[in-house]
Amino acid sequence: MRKPWDLSNKEFVHMADSFHLQEEEEDLFGDDWLDSYAVEKILDAKYEKLDVNQVISEQKHLDDYQKQDLRELFLKYHKVFDGTLGLFSHKKVHI
Repeated sequence: MRKPWDLSNKEFVHMADSFHLQEEEEDLFGDDWLDSYAVEKILDAKYEKLDVNQVISEQKHLDDYQKQDLRELFLKYHKVFDGTLGLFSHKKVHI
């Protein structure tokens, strides 16, 4: 840690401003405001087989060629959309 007498006036003012800002945030938001910042609730997963034709027909913003590409994508990766759970067979990851 730095000795307080080594701080320039500009550094001291910046440090004091940071301290006051932190105090104000705790008063405004509570001590745990950061714990819940940008947190989304994870919903229960639904593992149902995908009805490819229904999903494609709902895509009103796509033209016929794009819908065909989407159909081919769903068919290529059909195991992902078959409504079953499986094991991730690749190497471990750490998040």
